Amino acid sequence: MNVIRQKHHSTPIHIIDHDHRFVSMQHLDGFFKLRDQIDYRALPAQANQNVLHMLYRDWKSFFAALADYKAHPDKYEAIPHIPRYADKDGYKPLIFTNQICKLRKDKHGWYVKFPKAVLQAGCVRDRYDLGKMDLHEQKLKEVRLIPNGDTIKLEIVCEIEIKEPTITIHKATRVTGIDIGVDNLMAIAFTSGHHPVLIKGNEIKAVNQYYNKQIAHYRSLLRTGKKDSKGIHQTKRMKRISEKRNRRVKDILHKASRKIINLCVEEGIEVIVVGNNAGWKKRIHMGKKNNQTFVQIPFRTLIEMIKYKGEAAGIRVVVCEEAIQSKASSIDEDQIPVYGNDVAHTFTGKRIKRGLYRSKWHSNECRYQWSKQYHTKSISMYARARAME
Repeated sequence: MNVIRQKHHSTPIHIIDHDHRFVSMQHLDGFFKLRDQIDYRALPAQANQNVLHMLYRDWKSFFAALADYKAHPDKYEAIPHIPRYADKDGYKPLIFTNQICKLRKDKHGWYVKFPKAVLQAGCVRDRYDLGKMDLHEQKLKEVRLIPNGDTIKLEIVCEIEIKEPTITIHKATRVTGIDIGVDNLMAIAFTSGHHPVLIKGNEIKAVNQYYNKQIAHYRSLLRTGKKDSKGIHQTKRMKRISEKRNRRVKDILHKASRKIINLCVEEGIEVIVVGNNAGWKKRIHMGKKNNQTFVQIPFRTLIEMIKYKGEAAGIRVVVCEEAIQSKASSIDEDQIPVYGNDVAHTFTGKRIKRGLYRSKWHSNECRYQWSKQYHTKSISMYARARAME
């Protein structure tokens, strides 16, 4: 404790001048305490400091991004903007640490116990029931209250033990390759001998199609006969429809990613390679209908789910470029360049048509047989080549 106090007291508090024009966190916290600010005092000690930390972090990130933009403007699509203020009747996120909130269990299941301050603020209860969630091995880190439209989302952050991968990428022999798409949400192949797996994207497509139909209907009722600059563009009902759609899509992605990770654990997979193209939704020209179908699937969210669930299971997850995958020969282990680079690259084989690839080393008579045989295996061999680069 003495070491902590000495470190705290030794933190420099700079005088605001020409060299130090940005207010420090210590200045900000001390100012609110000195003024005895009513909202600051209404929150528990660590909760109000977390609010200031988020504010300080947002502005510090803005100035860092602005400086980087001036040095490397080609990395950005637009100039960074200052952190947005909350609406007049809006809310900002609130974080409770594990010293303020507690995870407890009774005969009805697990629940989050909030401090008594929430009752003083007008809340009916100081606990939130979590139902049948299994939290026996979870260590609570913090509880977040995130404004989400007309509702408030509760996020429980727990610390879990991560199994560090014991094998390097170059020595991995049991590899899984995942190709992400629309009709087939994920096409998965294994070097372990397990048959390839397809997870269809029909369910997400159906959810998005129904969502677009509903939104188009209510928007036509709302905007017919009005100019773009007049009136509102979204009603509370439309917001609820959007939130419901987002929850359904996220639920589908969670279940799909969990199914894949469980299968990889059963197969003893050491490395998962996921194909990804940076900015692939911003430079597509597949027609109005196909563009809408493609951009409404949150592929990045799916990749992040696979990544953190795989790492929690001790599986190394590698995200790699796949823009020119269909031109490269996985049989000949062609190296795949980064899309958009000006460096010319020559591949060993040739793609004849969709589903048919001709490699350099087999004859024309058997190319269909080889193509058919390696079509489902190419993802796995491609993954292996990419992981061993």
